[in-house]
Amino acid sequence: MKKIIWPFGRMVLAAGVLAAFCSKAGIIAQVAVPTPVFADTETVTHVALPPMDGKKYFKVSLDFNASPSNCLTVAFGRDADGDGKLSLREQVVELGWDGAWFIRRKGVASWERYELAGTDGHHLFEASKWLYRTHPDQQFNLSTDGVPLAFGNGTDAWLPLSVLDGGTVRVTSRGPGVEGSAQIIVNTDGSVLKLW
Repeated sequence: MKKIIWPFGRMVLAAGVLAAFCSKAGIIAQVAVPTPVFADTETVTHVALPPMDGKKYFKVSLDFNASPSNCLTVAFGRDADGDGKLSLREQVVELGWDGAWFIRRKGVASWERYELAGTDGHHLFEASKWLYRTHPDQQFNLSTDGVPLAFGNGTDAWLPLSVLDGGTVRVTSRGPGVEGSAQIIVNTDGSVLKLW
């Protein structure tokens, strides 16, 4: 399969896959999630988000094998200094798996962790947000294997639309079972960041 290396970092566009999706959806970026050299070290990959022009939703899909010692997280924010990377200072929210499902929000000192029975093994973690700019409901919904993770009220402020519209995502991985690819798939109605 022919791969085109884009000038903005290590983003790789798989031309053959794009052709298959061009009528309804397209992979506009594919970035490798590197395998850590050692079990206790992390690798970090940065992905630029496309403009949300008229999109109705944004979704994150993490499909991987969770273990007590591995980690796969995504953080959202805006690259304020223009270096193409999302620093801890620039991030607004981070979520995913680090021995437990968690979410870390800007301005909140403690991480919100969710210890669920039987969390080791293969799981699909999803986060979605409807992009109704004029609608009062801007809830940020998270689930594991199709089961919602319960949060309190007020999740609309956790991932502002301003962060998604041309923002940056930092993907962090550690340990086995999380290496793969990060894809941004855009269709008529929305965008999906898929890690697998």
